[in-house]
Amino acid sequence: MTELALIMVSATLVNNLVLAHFVGLSSLPGAPRKLETALWLGLISAAVTALSVLGNHVLLQQVLSPLGLMHLRLPAFALLILAIAQIAVHLGRNHVPQIGLKPAALLPLLAGNAIVLGSVLHNAAPPETTAIIALFQGLAAGLGFTLVLVLFTALRERLTRADIPVPFRGAAIEIISLGLMSLAFMGFNGLVKA
Repeated sequence: MTELALIMVSATLVNNLVLAHFVGLSSLPGAPRKLETALWLGLISAAVTALSVLGNHVLLQQVLSPLGLMHLRLPAFALLILAIAQIAVHLGRNHVPQIGLKPAALLPLLAGNAIVLGSVLHNAAPPETTAIIALFQGLAAGLGFTLVLVLFTALRERLTRADIPVPFRGAAIEIISLGLMSLAFMGFNGLVKA
């Protein structure tokens, strides 16, 4: 149980894929403007990430590796991620309009989210990883993405009301803010010993 808690803290804060490895940064400029929408999008992404990491771990260990089809790893992972994202959109189609997202826009956001594929590839290598550990690593990576997405959306809201010099408005101040957020997350280094 302690190992799972360490995995959650490590992957969410210390080894955050977005801020430490710059995976999924492409999703942030198009992030929702409303905090509630960002939270729901992040949680849906976290669920898709967790299920994708688990599904791809099982696919890798039970099908691709025993059959010697490791060269098909990336296309197989992409197809499974797409299937899981499609199922998530199908299950959430009644709730998605209430949070401010169009169901048609949700599938590309989930299937094309770099954090999902990045966390799948990040967790695919070690054969000694169990399915439970893979699930928790995927969940923690998704929750780390959710945390960054919500913090970035809240920061963006505050920046719209701030008095910012004209050359720094828009993308420039957002990139600077992301850099400062990344530096703040570096403060968590050493929190979890390997």
